[in-house]
Amino acid sequence: MSKTDIEFKILTDHSRLEELHKLVHDSFVESGHAKPRANKTIDLYPHLNKIEETIIVIAEINGKIVATNSATIDNKRGLHTDTFFKQETDELREKYNDLGSSWRIVTHKDFRSNIRLIIDLIKFTLVQGEKMGMKNCLFLFQKKHTKVYERIIGAKPIAEKKLNMEKSSKFETTMVLMFASLEQIRKSLTNNTKTHDGKNLLTRNGIKTAVYSNQKV
Repeated sequence: MSKTDIEFKILTDHSRLEELHKLVHDSFVESGHAKPRANKTIDLYPHLNKIEETIIVIAEINGKIVATNSATIDNKRGLHTDTFFKQETDELREKYNDLGSSWRIVTHKDFRSNIRLIIDLIKFTLVQGEKMGMKNCLFLFQKKHTKVYERIIGAKPIAEKKLNMEKSSKFETTMVLMFASLEQIRKSLTNNTKTHDGKNLLTRNGIKTAVYSNQKV
């Protein structure tokens, strides 16, 4: 079977944010959580995109973004979890002064079943978050995905809430606030890496590269 190199990079060109917003749009529409937009983009937390406390990671194949994830260290603008779980986020702020969040984890539809890609994407993102001082991390996941992330990253559910992007019961979904220390995430990712096909991330010219079974994009 042929192999495909996927490069993990930090996005510094903000003109490419629209590509990420398109990935989010397509994911939400395909999963039935949003109506198609005319501009085919969804930007959930625009106030966090272009600040120094946020790091944006992309995974590319031949220049095409096939996955992304972001990490934000707590700051005066807050975290993405403040939008829906303000009280719970504030309570964790009181407990941890090194709190951050991982958000906008999304993949191209042809890669959504590639657990190894998701593991490496989270791993690379949280390494960048740790460099910013993050030691504890918040996540928001659909309830149907929580068991997967409990296993992959060792995250624990804190609270849940029904949310709706379209003010219609047809698009309602239950979102779960989850928490994990980076130490726990590292342990869980290490264990899960051993059980999924793929080579370890390799450093090449400052870029992380992983090799996976070939995917059509």
